[in-house]
Amino acid sequence: MSVLRVRGLCWSAGDRRIVHDVDLDVAPGSVTGIIGPNGSGKTTVLHLVAGLRRPSAGTVLLGEDDVTALPPRERARRVALVEQKAGTDLDLTARDVVALGRFARSSPWHRAGTEAAVDRALSLAGASGLADRTWVTLSGGEQQRVHLARALAQEPQVLLLDEPTNHLDLAHQIGLLHLVRSLGWTTLVVLHDLDLAAASCDELVVMDAGTVVRSGPTEEVLGADLLGDVFGVRASVRREDRLRMLWHGLVGTSSWEGAR
Repeated sequence: MSVLRVRGLCWSAGDRRIVHDVDLDVAPGSVTGIIGPNGSGKTTVLHLVAGLRRPSAGTVLLGEDDVTALPPRERARRVALVEQKAGTDLDLTARDVVALGRFARSSPWHRAGTEAAVDRALSLAGASGLADRTWVTLSGGEQQRVHLARALAQEPQVLLLDEPTNHLDLAHQIGLLHLVRSLGWTTLVVLHDLDLAAASCDELVVMDAGTVVRSGPTEEVLGADLLGDVFGVRASVRREDRLRMLWHGLVGTSSWEGAR
């Protein structure tokens, strides 16, 4: 049974249709990736699932509950979103930012529990050393790790990640996705790097022009025909120590060849 079910999801901005007829299912404890070219609607779907936008049609169900009908506090207990870039003008420390993730679960009578949860989240995200630094002194990658810690502190049923490896160096990219898998949480993640998607995701949802063009187990979805049709690249997929993407060139050209 799916923890998260999306059916017939549509959203428009004025007269422009951004996403339409999107269906997806996310199984308990799985990592499901949303991939697709720029402008395909990936981030919009994530915002609709998070309840930040109300769909013009369709439903987003957490269990049997419509996410748009949940009170904000209850929704924050069940869904956590890490956006591509989020900032604040307030003079907060990294610890303060992570503590915001406990708002829906904490009370003045459970201060000790909140502090323990914040410490654990900072440690998991590799951000303990940043705890006392102010937000404005953090690099983009450090801010991203702190935002991940904030989401971990929420202890949600569903974790939503929008390009979580942006601004991170290679070691932290690999570490973040390894952490997500090790948590065993139900996760929906938008990724541009298809090699990271191949290595990290149980299933993939491929979007193009605002709708889902293919979905299913990662190894079944990533094929040369899809990569050419949707992404405009010539590529192949091999299973070695893990599932790997090999790039060979752009569709319609022979200007370069990748690994063979």
